[in-house]
Amino acid sequence: GELEYQKYARLVESLAEPAFICSAEGILHMVNPAFLQVCGTAPEARVLKQPLQRFIQPSQAVASMLQAGLSGGWSGEVTLQRADGTPVPVMLSLRPLLWGRRERLALAGTAHDLSEIKRQQAALQAAYEQVASAHAELGRMNLILEERVAEKTASLTEAYTRLERQNLALQNLDRLKSDFVSLVSHELRAPLTNINAGIELLLARPRSLPSSARRTLQLVQAEIRRLTHFIETILDLSALDAGRAPVYPAPLDVHAIASAIQRQMTHLPGAGRVRWNFPPALPDFLADERALTSVLFHLVDNALKYAPDGPVEVSAGAQEGRGWLSVRDHGPGIAEADLPLLFTRFFRARPSDSQTVYGHGLGLYMVQRLLEAMNGTIRVENHPEGGACFTCWLPLAQEEETGEEHELENSGRG
Repeated sequence: GELEYQKYARLVESLAEPAFICSAEGILHMVNPAFLQVCGTAPEARVLKQPLQRFIQPSQAVASMLQAGLSGGWSGEVTLQRADGTPVPVMLSLRPLLWGRRERLALAGTAHDLSEIKRQQAALQAAYEQVASAHAELGRMNLILEERVAEKTASLTEAYTRLERQNLALQNLDRLKSDFVSLVSHELRAPLTNINAGIELLLARPRSLPSSARRTLQLVQAEIRRLTHFIETILDLSALDAGRAPVYPAPLDVHAIASAIQRQMTHLPGAGRVRWNFPPALPDFLADERALTSVLFHLVDNALKYAPDGPVEVSAGAQEGRGWLSVRDHGPGIAEADLPLLFTRFFRARPSDSQTVYGHGLGLYMVQRLLEAMNGTIRVENHPEGGACFTCWLPLAQEEETGEEHELENSGRG
């Protein structure tokens, strides 16, 4: 027993962790420096002969721990009490041994400091609780988000359904409007044509009419022509918007178009100011005769209205495989802010002109739509020397025919 005791005594002294030897009743007989450091008690004499209950909590459980240790050994988690009252969690192990000449039962105890493990466990627990709280918050926010998404989806679905109904209603209204405009225009055009024919018959009799009546009839005839032109524009626009415009591009001599427009403009005031600058050798354009005539007429008519002084120059040419027509006036030009809006339906560049210049803001819109139907484009800019310049671009018939001949040659070789 004495040898075993000495062995345990040396072991206790050498351990880096708190260790001690006590009697069966729990009276301390030996402690190592680590035990003194953890308990914060020095010198050793103040610890020896002290009961174990003084340093271990819960103290009421020490008796059962000693009894279990004497019976074969015991281990469990307890708290060592520092001198200042600070608790130190440890894993305590008790093992029985015999000591002294009488080989009395004693206990050897070792304590593993659990402070760092406890701190890590506390940190892990705090992190776990934080994650659990964040997860719960995320779940709550997800539920709120799902509810809001469902509300927004329902709201958008309702709005889409409402807009779809409104769109269908607008389409029906637009169709009804187009049908009404077309019907009214057709109903107006026929009587206007008859009235104009009757006036021409009267004007053909120069001796039967006094001069005042003749001037009145000529004024009425001019207004009939203006109204007829407006009705034809409305009909053409309705056909274009409905995709029913009868536009059939074919090789077209632009000189013939110019001659036709000159005849149409003989009755217009200022027609003598128009200068036609067409080169003799001009390739045919690929365009619809009626549509191109309407385009050029509108552009020249606009130039005469908005530039009442100075010449109006109409030019034509071919460049980079496309033909072009330009109409330039020598008026005040167009405000830069109005240029992007000039081809918008019902747009008037200068509202003050509505008092002196007749128009509905449809002419340039009509020009652009007709050119687009013929695979053409239009550009407007203010000329550096003054006035506005409109330039139309259209395909050349020669280029189209060359492409077709090339395709025929390739297919023949195949």
